[in-house]
Amino acid sequence: MSNENIKKSTNEYSIDSNKYNIIEFNNDDNENEEEDELIYKVIVIGDQNVGKTSIIQKLVTKYFNKKYNSTIGFDIFYYRVKINNKIIKLNIWDTCGIKDFFSCTQNIFKEVALAIIVYSISERETFESLEGWINVLKKNSNPNVLKFIVGNKLDLENGRKTQKEEAEKLKKDNDFNFFIETSAKDDIFIKELFENGIVQLYESNKKMEEKDGDELKIDFKRKNSFVIKNLPNEQKKNNSNCNC
Repeated sequence: MSNENIKKSTNEYSIDSNKYNIIEFNNDDNENEEEDELIYKVIVIGDQNVGKTSIIQKLVTKYFNKKYNSTIGFDIFYYRVKINNKIIKLNIWDTCGIKDFFSCTQNIFKEVALAIIVYSISERETFESLEGWINVLKKNSNPNVLKFIVGNKLDLENGRKTQKEEAEKLKKDNDFNFFIETSAKDDIFIKELFENGIVQLYESNKKMEEKDGDELKIDFKRKNSFVIKNLPNEQKKNNSNCNC
C-alpha cells in the first residue's frame, strides 16, 4: 500500500483526538475490574488463516507470530482503555474458522456487543465466504449488535484478489457499521479498527446513560446495553465442545 493511500486512509479511519481521548489502560489479565468500568464482549469470526488471531495479538501484545497456529474452539483476550476518563474493557473472543463449530456452540454469541468478520484481501474464497459468516451472525446474535467487516493482509497488496469497493458494497447491503482494511503483520490500522469499535460502544452507552438519567445502576439485560459481567474462570481458557 502506497504512503499516499495510507495517509488518505489514516484520515478516513482516525478518531478525533479532541473529542475522544483514548489511552491504553492496564491490560493485565489478572487485574481486578474497576467498579465502574464497562465490559463489552467482542467476537472475531471468519475463515481459517485470514489473521483473526494475529489481529488480536497485535492489539493486545504488540507481537506478530509468523507461525500459523489454527485456533481450536476459542481463546479470550483482554484489552482495556480509558476514553474520556471512562474505563472500557473488551473481552475479545478469538474463534476457529469453521462454521460448523457455531452450530453446536450458539451461546458463544450471547451478549456480544461487537462482531468483527475478517477475510484476507489476497484470498478470494475468504471474501466469498463472508455471506455465510454474515448468515451465521444474523442467525445467532442480537440484531442490534455492532457489525464490522475487516479485510486483513494489506501487506499483500500486490497479490490483492478483492477490491475495497466490493467490501464497501457488502457493508452497505448488510447494514454493517464499519469497514476497514488492515495488516496485522505490518501493524496497519489495527489500532484504528478497535478504536472505532470502542468509540461506537462508548457513544451507545452514552446515549443509554442520558436516557436513564439519574439511574446509576443499570439492569443490563433489561436495558440491552450488551455490557457483560465477569466471566467464570473456566470460560477464560481454551474451550470447545465441538471437534473442529
